[in-house]
Amino acid sequence: MRRRKTVYLLDPFLATLRRAAISDKREAEDIKTLIGCDGVDAVAFDEAHSVYFDDVGLNVGITGYTTIDGHADPLGGRLVITHNDAYQNAPAISLEACVLRLNVFRAVMDPIIDTSRAETGELITFISVVTGFRLRIASVMIEIIDL
Repeated sequence: MRRRKTVYLLDPFLATLRRAAISDKREAEDIKTLIGCDGVDAVAFDEAHSVYFDDVGLNVGITGYTTIDGHADPLGGRLVITHNDAYQNAPAISLEACVLRLNVFRAVMDPIIDTSRAETGELITFISVVTGFRLRIASVMIEIIDL
């Protein structure tokens, strides 16, 4: 008999955390589909839960990453959080408690603008030119989608 399991899906591109359903008979395939890759790895989230992620998610050209409190390495791409006990139908941690341990970061480009001022009689004009960009990493607030 097929059972549906609830997992949590973090989408760092949308900065959302929500519930998702997977089949206990197709768990590995469903996790790969949710993450959007073929190669999946996992780390402990806490004693009762694991986080599945794209094992090559930190490739050249990424636009962001996620960190988990208590875990040293950043993770790239979508994350799936599951209960470790196969007999549990859902994570034992709430979405709200889960999001407190997750941090999403994105690359941000701030324009560098040079402005010059010119006066002709009573007329003052300003000319602005973008001379470059300054790159920084910014933390993004994660929204919980609880349908």
